[in-house]
Amino acid sequence: MPLSYFSRIFPLLQERIRQDVSSALPLNNDSLRHCLDTMLSCAPGEEGSLTNDPAFEAMYGWKQADLSIADLAGSLLDERLARCLNEPPEELRQDYQFPSFRRPYTHQLEAWKTLCRKEPSSAVISSGTGSGKTECFMIPILDRLARQSAALGGPLEGVRALFLYPLNALISSQRDRLDAWTRGFGGNIRFCLYNGRTPKSLPAHEKKYANEVLSRDELRASPPPILFTNASMLEYMLVRTEDAPILQKSQGTLEWIVLDEAHCYIGSQAAELSLLLRRVQMAFGVTSDTVRFVATSATIGDPDGPTGFELKRFLADVAGVPVSQVSLIVGERMIPTLPPLEEKPITLEELESMAPEEAQDGSRNKALYRSKTARALRALFTRDKNVARLSEVRTLLEKEGLPSNTSAALRWLDVLSWTKDSDGTPFLPLRAHIFVRGFSGLWACADPNCPHKQKELQDDWPYGAVWTEPREHCTCGSPVFEVVTCRGCRTPFLLAQKNDSCDSDGRPAEFLSQKEHTLDQEDEDDSLIDEEPSGSHIVDSYAVLLWPSVSSDSFFLDKESLQLMDTDNGHAIRVSLKEPDPEKGSLDCPLCLEPSRGQREFYYYNAARTSYLQNTIIPLLLEFAPNGKDPVQHPCKGRKMLTFNDSRQGTARSAMRMQLFSELTRIRGLLYHIGLRECQRGNDAEKAKLQQEIANFETLPKEILPRFQSLLDETKAKLANLRDMRPISFTDMAEQLQKQRSSFEALFRIYQEKAPVLFSADFGMADFSKMLVFREFGRRPAKAVNLETMGLMTVCYPALSQVTRLPLELSRENITLQDWKDFLLICLDFVFRGSGAIDFPREWRKWLGMAYRQNFMLPPDRKEHKKFQIIWPLCHRNRQSRLVRLLERALHLNADQLEHADVIDSILWQAWNQLTRIPEICSRHEDGVLLKYTAMGFAPLRKKYLCPFTRRFLDTSFLGISPYIPLKGEQLAPCQEYNIPLYPSPFGPTTEEGIQKARIWLTKNKEVQLLRQAGLWFGSHDRVVELAPYFRVQEHSAQLTSTELDACTQRFREGDINVLSCSTTMEMGIDIGGISIVGMNNVPPHPANYLQRSGRSGRRGETRALTFTMCKDSPHEMAAFANSRWAFDTAIPVPRVSLNSPVILQRHINALLLTSFLKERQQKDVRDMVKLSCDTFFTGKNPEARLFSQRFKTLKTDSPLLEGIRFLCRNSIFQNERPEAMAEKASEAMDRAYERWHNDYDSLCQEEKNMQSDGEKENSAAKRAVTLRKERMAREYLLKELISQEFLPAHGFPLHVATFDTMHLALFLAQQHRKKENKEEADNLFMRRELPSRSLSSALSEYAPGNSVALNGLIYESKGITLNWHIPASEEAVAELQNIRSQWRCPSCGSFGTAANRSLTSCSNCGAPLKQENWHEYLEPAGFAVDFFSEPSNNVTLGITNLSHAEANVCACGPWVSLGLPEIVRFRCTTSGTVFHRSRGLYGKGYAVCLACGRVESISETGEIPSAMRHHKKLRGGKNENDPANHICPACREGMEWKIKAPIWLASEGRTDVLEVQIRKEDLSWLNDKTQAFPVALALRDSLAARLGIQTEELECTVDTRKREDGKFCTSIFVFDKNAAGYASSAGVYMTDLLRDARERLLCREHECETACPHCILSFDLRYQSRDLDRHKGLEVLTPTWLTLLDLPPQARIFGPSTTTETMPLEESVLSASLAAPEATIILHLGAHSLWLPGDGDMLHLLNILRQQQRHVELALEKELYESFSQEERMLLVPLIQSNVTCSIHEGNVCHSHARLAVTMDNGKLQRWAVYEEGENRLLLKGFPEGNTGIRRPLLQKNLQAK
Repeated sequence: MPLSYFSRIFPLLQERIRQDVSSALPLNNDSLRHCLDTMLSCAPGEEGSLTNDPAFEAMYGWKQADLSIADLAGSLLDERLARCLNEPPEELRQDYQFPSFRRPYTHQLEAWKTLCRKEPSSAVISSGTGSGKTECFMIPILDRLARQSAALGGPLEGVRALFLYPLNALISSQRDRLDAWTRGFGGNIRFCLYNGRTPKSLPAHEKKYANEVLSRDELRASPPPILFTNASMLEYMLVRTEDAPILQKSQGTLEWIVLDEAHCYIGSQAAELSLLLRRVQMAFGVTSDTVRFVATSATIGDPDGPTGFELKRFLADVAGVPVSQVSLIVGERMIPTLPPLEEKPITLEELESMAPEEAQDGSRNKALYRSKTARALRALFTRDKNVARLSEVRTLLEKEGLPSNTSAALRWLDVLSWTKDSDGTPFLPLRAHIFVRGFSGLWACADPNCPHKQKELQDDWPYGAVWTEPREHCTCGSPVFEVVTCRGCRTPFLLAQKNDSCDSDGRPAEFLSQKEHTLDQEDEDDSLIDEEPSGSHIVDSYAVLLWPSVSSDSFFLDKESLQLMDTDNGHAIRVSLKEPDPEKGSLDCPLCLEPSRGQREFYYYNAARTSYLQNTIIPLLLEFAPNGKDPVQHPCKGRKMLTFNDSRQGTARSAMRMQLFSELTRIRGLLYHIGLRECQRGNDAEKAKLQQEIANFETLPKEILPRFQSLLDETKAKLANLRDMRPISFTDMAEQLQKQRSSFEALFRIYQEKAPVLFSADFGMADFSKMLVFREFGRRPAKAVNLETMGLMTVCYPALSQVTRLPLELSRENITLQDWKDFLLICLDFVFRGSGAIDFPREWRKWLGMAYRQNFMLPPDRKEHKKFQIIWPLCHRNRQSRLVRLLERALHLNADQLEHADVIDSILWQAWNQLTRIPEICSRHEDGVLLKYTAMGFAPLRKKYLCPFTRRFLDTSFLGISPYIPLKGEQLAPCQEYNIPLYPSPFGPTTEEGIQKARIWLTKNKEVQLLRQAGLWFGSHDRVVELAPYFRVQEHSAQLTSTELDACTQRFREGDINVLSCSTTMEMGIDIGGISIVGMNNVPPHPANYLQRSGRSGRRGETRALTFTMCKDSPHEMAAFANSRWAFDTAIPVPRVSLNSPVILQRHINALLLTSFLKERQQKDVRDMVKLSCDTFFTGKNPEARLFSQRFKTLKTDSPLLEGIRFLCRNSIFQNERPEAMAEKASEAMDRAYERWHNDYDSLCQEEKNMQSDGEKENSAAKRAVTLRKERMAREYLLKELISQEFLPAHGFPLHVATFDTMHLALFLAQQHRKKENKEEADNLFMRRELPSRSLSSALSEYAPGNSVALNGLIYESKGITLNWHIPASEEAVAELQNIRSQWRCPSCGSFGTAANRSLTSCSNCGAPLKQENWHEYLEPAGFAVDFFSEPSNNVTLGITNLSHAEANVCACGPWVSLGLPEIVRFRCTTSGTVFHRSRGLYGKGYAVCLACGRVESISETGEIPSAMRHHKKLRGGKNENDPANHICPACREGMEWKIKAPIWLASEGRTDVLEVQIRKEDLSWLNDKTQAFPVALALRDSLAARLGIQTEELECTVDTRKREDGKFCTSIFVFDKNAAGYASSAGVYMTDLLRDARERLLCREHECETACPHCILSFDLRYQSRDLDRHKGLEVLTPTWLTLLDLPPQARIFGPSTTTETMPLEESVLSASLAAPEATIILHLGAHSLWLPGDGDMLHLLNILRQQQRHVELALEKELYESFSQEERMLLVPLIQSNVTCSIHEGNVCHSHARLAVTMDNGKLQRWAVYEEGENRLLLKGFPEGNTGIRRPLLQKNLQAK
C-alpha cells in the first residue's frame, strides 16, 4: 500500500459521486448541468456536498503487559496450556497461534489474574472490537480445566464451563479456536457446540479428533467440560427429560458461565437471561458464590464513572451475585509517548519524498518526531475519544500558517498514518468515517430575477437559484419548488401543489405549496405499446407546474403566503401555471404534450438514490483494500470488504444489485475490448490495400491528378469507413467471450448454482455466453446505461446490405439509399428491439437481471392483437407512433393531411416488407415475426450521434433527427455528431501496468476530456476502458441456511467472495480474518451498532481503515450525516436487568415446576416422557397435564421447590409474593393450556367420529383431512406447544412464525439428480430443509402473495400460502377444516373482535348492532410459498409491489381508570389485549384463496376474482388423476368453484399487553385527531420504555378512532408489547409521570427540531414516516395548562396533602401494597358510606385472594350498617371470619360528602383508598390520612351468633 491513501480515495470518491449523479441525470439544460457540476465539486462538508465532514479515529493498538506467555507458563498459566497455545495444529496455526514470546494485552493479563484466583470472582470485560476479549476468559477457563485434568489424571466429565451466545453463528465461530487450543490435550479437555444443528448421532468414522463432542448421544453419554449453546437450547436442555443425563452427570461441576456480547441482551432478553441463569444454577446443583460469571461487552462510556458501576451491576443482576463480587476490566489503547520536542521544521513535500513506498522508514519517523505540526496533528487524536474531524485538521494547519485545503489536510494524514518506527509502531493509525448521502433532487427559486442565482446559470435557465436540498424559501425570499424534467422533451419545470380550499393550518384557498413525494424507481420500459392514461378526478389539492411562459394563465404569487393573485401586491412574482386536464385528472407537458400514463407521470424527479451510488462506490473502495492470499487465484485479487444493512430484504437486494453491477461492468469491458481487437483484425489487409492505392494516386503528376480526384476521394472514403472497423457477428462475439476463462467461468459457476438445469456443464457454457451478449445488447434502452448508449459500441445488422431498393416516395425527396438503411436500422432498434420482439430462448428472461417482455410483431394489416403482440405502426392507426412522428418531421409532412398520411403509411409498409423478407434478419412464428438475435453485429465506431432529448448516444439518426422525438415541438434540435475515441491497446489493462496506462490515456486524451466537459463521458466509460475487475458479492443474513452461512463465511475468508452483504448476523465477533474497509447501506439504529460494525475493520494491525456509510433521506440518517462524530458523541445506554414483568417471571416459574414434574414422572417410569409429544402429555385417562395441575395446586410447606421459587423471585416484582401462590398460578396456567389444546383436539375427534358413522364419508378426503390434522396435533412437540401457549419462556423470540417455501421444479429436479449421484447426502437434504422464516406479523407484509422476495441472489415471487391441512371435502366443511374465522368491527365505537362464526349480533363493548358488512373472514396462514412450476429470477428490479404493510389493529379491555377532576385522561391496562395484523391484498379488497392447493391472488380493483384463479396449476405441484401432465388444481373443475374462497384476508391474531389512553384536551373536548395523537403515542411509548429500563423496540404504538359511551368519538392511543412481556400493562403505576415525561420529550429542549428528530420521538423504526410526524402537534395537546389539570383540586384531597390519584385498579393496588408490607392489617370497609356492602362480588374476590395469601384481613362494618342487620343477616357474616380474617365495627370519621371509603392498610401508619365522585367524574384516590380516623371495635363470632 503506497503512502497516499486518504488523499487518493477522497478525490476519487467525490469525482465518482459527481459523475454518477450527472450520469443518472442527463440534464439537457446546459446551465443547470454546469451549475450542478460546480455544486457537486465542493469540498466535503460544505453546503451542497454529498460527502460530509469526515471524522478520523485513532486506532492505536492495545496496551501490552510486561510479561510474555513464556513468563507466565508454570506460574499463572498451566505449562501444557502454554504449549498448546504456542503449537496449535498446523492448519489452524496462522489464525490461532498465541506464541510464547507474545505479550498479552494488559486487560487480558488483568482478566487472567482476576479469573484464575482460587476464590470465585466474576468480571465484565469491556473493550473495543478486535481487542482479544475471547482470550480474556477462554485462557483462564482452559487453565483451570488443564489443572483439574492433571489432578484427575484423565478426561474431565461434566459441564464445567457454560458459554451462552446470542447467535448460532457466534457459536460456530468458536469451533476452530477451541479445536486449536484443546487438541493438544487429547480427549482430556473436550468441548461441544450444542444448538439446533447438532445431530443426534454420527458414525464413528466421522469423528476425527477426541477433543470435540459432535452428537447429542455423545453429549448425553459423557458431557464435556466445555459447552457452547444459546438461550433457547439451554431452555430445552433444562426442561426435556432426554437431556437429563447432561444435568445428572454435571451436578456440582459447573464453575463458569460466560455471556459473550452481553450488551445484546437488552430489555426482556436481559430479564429472561437472568431468570434462566438462576434456573441453570439450580439444575446444575451449584450456587452463585461458587460460579465465576464472565460477561463481555463493547466499550460503553467512562469505566471509572457511573457507566462502569452500571456495567458491573448489570452482570451482578443477571448472575444474582453482589456487585462487590464483580470486577470491571477495561481495554486501554496504547498511545506511544513521543520523545521531547527537538523542533526541526520540515515541509509536507519533503516528508512525502522520504521512501514513499516504505512504511517503516526511520528518517521519516524521526522527522515527524521533530515536526511541531506533526505532533500537533497527532495530539488532535489523543483526546476527546481519539476522534477528530477533517475540518479540525484544516483549522490546525491554518493556525500553523500552512496550506489548509482538503488535499493538504489529507496528505498530512497520509504521512502520519503510513509512517512506522523501527519496531513497527505506527505514528498515527487512522480509521476514516465517511458519510455520503444520496442525491434527493433539485430545487429552484421561482423568481427568474433572483439576485442569488449562481453564475453558471445563464439565460437558458428560466428560474432562480438552484439548491440540492429541499427548502421553503430562497435567500432572496421567493418560494422554492422542486425541479422535475419532462420524459419527452427533457425540459425542466417547477412542481408545486395547488390547494383550492383552506388547509389545516388555516392558509387561504388558491395557494401553492411544495409537493411531497416518495422516490420510486425510474420506469425504463421503452416499448411502443400505447397505454391509455387512467382517469382520475381533480380534488382540492393537486399537482401543478410552474413554467416561464407568460400567457393568459399567468398569475402573481405572493412570496410569503404563497397565495395566487390576479394583481401584483408589490411582494409577488409572476408565474404561469399548467394545471391537470379536468377530464383525465393528470398533467401533460405544456411544450411537447408528453402525457402521463397510468400511474407514471410525464415527468421524473432529478434524484440519484443511495442504492445507485453504492454500486459504483463499492468497486472504488475495493481498490484500496489489500490483496488477499494468492491474489491471482481469486476474483479482484482476493480483496475483501463488508457491507451492512438493517433489513434482511435490504441485505439481499443490495447483494444482488452489487453482483449484477459487477457482472455487467466486467462483461462490458470484455465485450468492448473483444470488439476493439476483433474488428481491427479483420480490416488490416484491406486497409493496407486502400492506403497503397491512395499513395499511388498521390504520386501522380499535379496536372494529371484532377482527372482522378473523384476516384481518390472515393478511395479515401472507403478507408475512412474501414477505420470505423468491420463488425463482429453475434456468434463470434459470444465465442470470443467464452474464451475469457477467468471471468467467464467464475460467472458460469454462479449461474450454474442458481439454474443447474438450464446451465448444465455439457451444453450450457455456449448458451450462457450468448445470453451475456444478449443481456447487453438485446434491448435498446432510452436512458439506461449500456455499451450502445455510452457510445462505445454500435449495433448493426450486416444483412441490411441486401437492401438495394429505395421507396419511390423517398427517392423523390432526394433521400439516399444509406438514409433508407438508417431508417430500417431505426426500425429494428426501436420497434423490434425496443419492444422485445426478438427471437431468443424464453428461459433467458429469468436471468437477464431486468424485466424483459417478449412480444411478437404483426403485419400492418392486422386488426386485432393479443396481449403479447404488437401491430406494425401505421399513421392511420396510431398518429403518435414514434416512426410516424419521425417520418413526419424528417420529410416535412403533416400526418393530419390524408395525402401525407398515405405517403407515411406506404413507407412504413415497404419498411415492413423489406425487413421481414430478409431471412437473416427476421423469423416467422405462429404468433408473429421476431428479430433474430444472431442478426446483430457489433463494432466500436468513432462516429456517434447525441440524442438532444435523452443525452445518450445513438448509432444512427434519420436525416439528423433522433428517434426519441417528442410528441410536439416547434423547433427540433438535430442530433449532434461526436467523435468517440477508441482505446488503442485492446486487452492492455489486464495488468497493473496496463491499468495505469489506460488511466493515463483517459486523463490525457483530448477527445475524452471534451466529452467529459460536455457531460457525456462518465466513470462508467472509464471502467469499460480500464477493464474493471470482476468482484463477487454474497448475501449473509438469517434468511440463509446455517450450512449456506458457514460456506459463504469460509469462502469470504479465502477470498473467493469479495463483498459480504450482511444483516446483523455479522455485526458481532464472528472471525472472518482481516479487513480494512466496512460499508453501511444505512445508518444503523444505535451508535453501538455502528461502532460494532465499524470495528470489524482494522483489527489485524492495519494503520489505515475506512468506514463508509450511505445516508438515506430520513431525519435519523441525515442527523448522522450532519455530524460524523454521531456514534462517538451519542451516549450508549448500559444494559439493565429489569425483573418487573410478571408475565416473564411466571413463565420461568412454570418452567421450573415443569422441569421438576417431568423429572419425577420419568423416575416413576409411568409413561414415555422422552418423546414429550402433546398426546403423551394431554391425553389419556389421567393426563399428565392434569397431574401437573393437581401437583402444584397446593405445594407442601416443606417442598424444596418453594425455595427455588423464592430464588427466582429475588429482587423482582414478586419478591414478597408467597411461593405457594406462584405455584398455584402455574397450575392455573397449565389448566388453561390443557383446555385450549383439548378444545381443538376434542372437536376433531368428534368430527372424525361423526364421519365414521356416515358411510359415505368413511373414506372421504374430508375424513383424511380431519385425521391428518388430529395426528399433527397429537405429535406436536410439547415444549413448542407450551411456548406458543405462553406457558414457557420464549426468550424474546416471536411465538408465531411463518416460513417461506422456495422449492420449485428446477431445484427439485436438480436435487433428484444429486440424489442419484449421492443418495445418502440427498436423503438428508430432503429430510430437513431450513426455510426462511419471519414472525407471522412481519411475514404478512414481506411474504404476502404477490410480493417478490430476494433470497441468496434470487428473486422469488410469493404466490400462495401453506394451508394448515388437506383439501376440504365440501363447501360446508371449509370453515371448520381450514379454521377460517371472522373479524367484526363495530361501526359505532370502533372496537373489534374475532369469532369462529357470526353468532355475535352486537358489539361486546358498546352494544351496537353488528350487520353483515361489519364482518370479514380471514385465514391465518401457516406459511407462504412460491409457485412450484415457476423458477426464480435474478431480476432485482422486481421489488415489493404496492401491497401495503400488514395493518395492525389493537384492542384493549378492562375497566377504565380516570385522571383529573374533571376527567382529563382515562386509560386501561390489560395483559390480554388483542393485536390483529391483516393483509388485504394489492387493492385493499382482500384475496382469493384456493383451499385446494393454497394459491392466492389479490382481488381486482373492481372486486372480482382474477381470471388466473379460474384455471391454475396446483401451487406446490403433485399428482392429479384428472390431468397429471399439467397438474391442474382440482378447484378448477366444474362444480368445485366453492374451493376458491373470496374475498378473504390473510391475518393473524395475538394476545399481548396493551395500554389504551384517551385524552381530553384543554377545552375539555375529547382528542379526535390522529396527527395530534400519534406524536403523543410515540412520546408515551418512549417514556414508558425509559421508566422500565427497556429498549424502545420492545414496545409498539398506534392510534385509532373509538366511540365513547356518551356517543362522542375520540382517538385512542395504544401502546403494546411486541412479545407479551408485561410492560405495557404495568404503565398504570407511572401514568401521571408518563404524561409529564411525554411532554418533556416533545419539547426536544436540546435540539429544538422542526418536526421530529432522533432526540425526541423519531426512532429508527419510524424513519420512513418522518414526514407524517410533528412533535408540535403533540404539544398542542400536552400544554402546560393541560398538565395542571392532572393535579387534584383542593376539595378532592380527602386524605390531606398526601392524597393522590390511584392509577392502578383497586384490587391490584391493594395486593401490590400488601406485598411490600406482608405484616400489615388490611381493612375492607362495608357500609352505606363505604364502597362495598356485604356480599359485593369485588369485595369477596379481593377477600378470597388475601385469605389465600394468609394476609391479616379485617372486615370493618359501619356502625349504622351493623345495627341495621337482623340476626339472620349477622349470621351471614360468620363464614367470612376465619383464622386470618376478623370483623369490627367502625364508627366516626368515615364519610365524606363525595367519597366512599374502600380499604385501609394498617402497618403502624394508615394508608387508605377511597372512590371520589363529583358529578359524572369518578376517581380512585389513595393517601395517608392525618388526625382522627375513627374508632374500630372488634366483633367476635360469638357476638354475631348471639341472639
